Amino acid sequence: MSSLFADITVRNGTFVVSGSIRVETSAVLFARNGSGKTTFLKGVAGLLQSEGQVLLGERDVSKLSPDKRGISYVPNDPKLPLSLSKLSQLLNVDVEELKDLGYDIDPRRPITSLSLGQRQVSFVLSVIKSPRTKAVLLDESLNNVSNKDTVLTFVLKLARDLGKPVVYSTNDPNDVRLFEKTFTISEGKVWEFRSNLHL
Repeated sequence: MSSLFADITVRNGTFVVSGSIRVETSAVLFARNGSGKTTFLKGVAGLLQSEGQVLLGERDVSKLSPDKRGISYVPNDPKLPLSLSKLSQLLNVDVEELKDLGYDIDPRRPITSLSLGQRQVSFVLSVIKSPRTKAVLLDESLNNVSNKDTVLTFVLKLARDLGKPVVYSTNDPNDVRLFEKTFTISEGKVWEFRSNLHL
């Protein structure tokens, strides 16, 4: 299992978010909309310029481009490549696995015909299973899934079994109990709740 550590300051225009996280298995970034969750996660992934340090295991990936970091960022509405016309073309997606989660989808079905929730689940599973992914940042990436508890529990177990730390951002307090650590953002500062029992 690789750990993920970030101690960074991220600027997005005049908006600044700073703080540190250390994640061994799973953590939730729980805060209201507009607090800076996306800005901070994009800084960790290298999609926004940041100052500070990002470590994946013992490896400093701070100066690497996003595609070289091994940290996969999944937004709320994943834009699947236009070259993919069918679900069966999405790498690492197991149709039986989707069925077990309540998504009985014909793999020949056009991706454009999938609901947002179906696209979210399919894409998140594909990203986690990718050999290029060493850590996963899910930016409200399962918020449109009807059976979110079941899917999140499965996703966290899959990532743990593969040794990949997960950070999930949300503004839903019901999600918090599923994670080992809880971080929040207040006035541009990221800080850790010492116990999820405080929520």
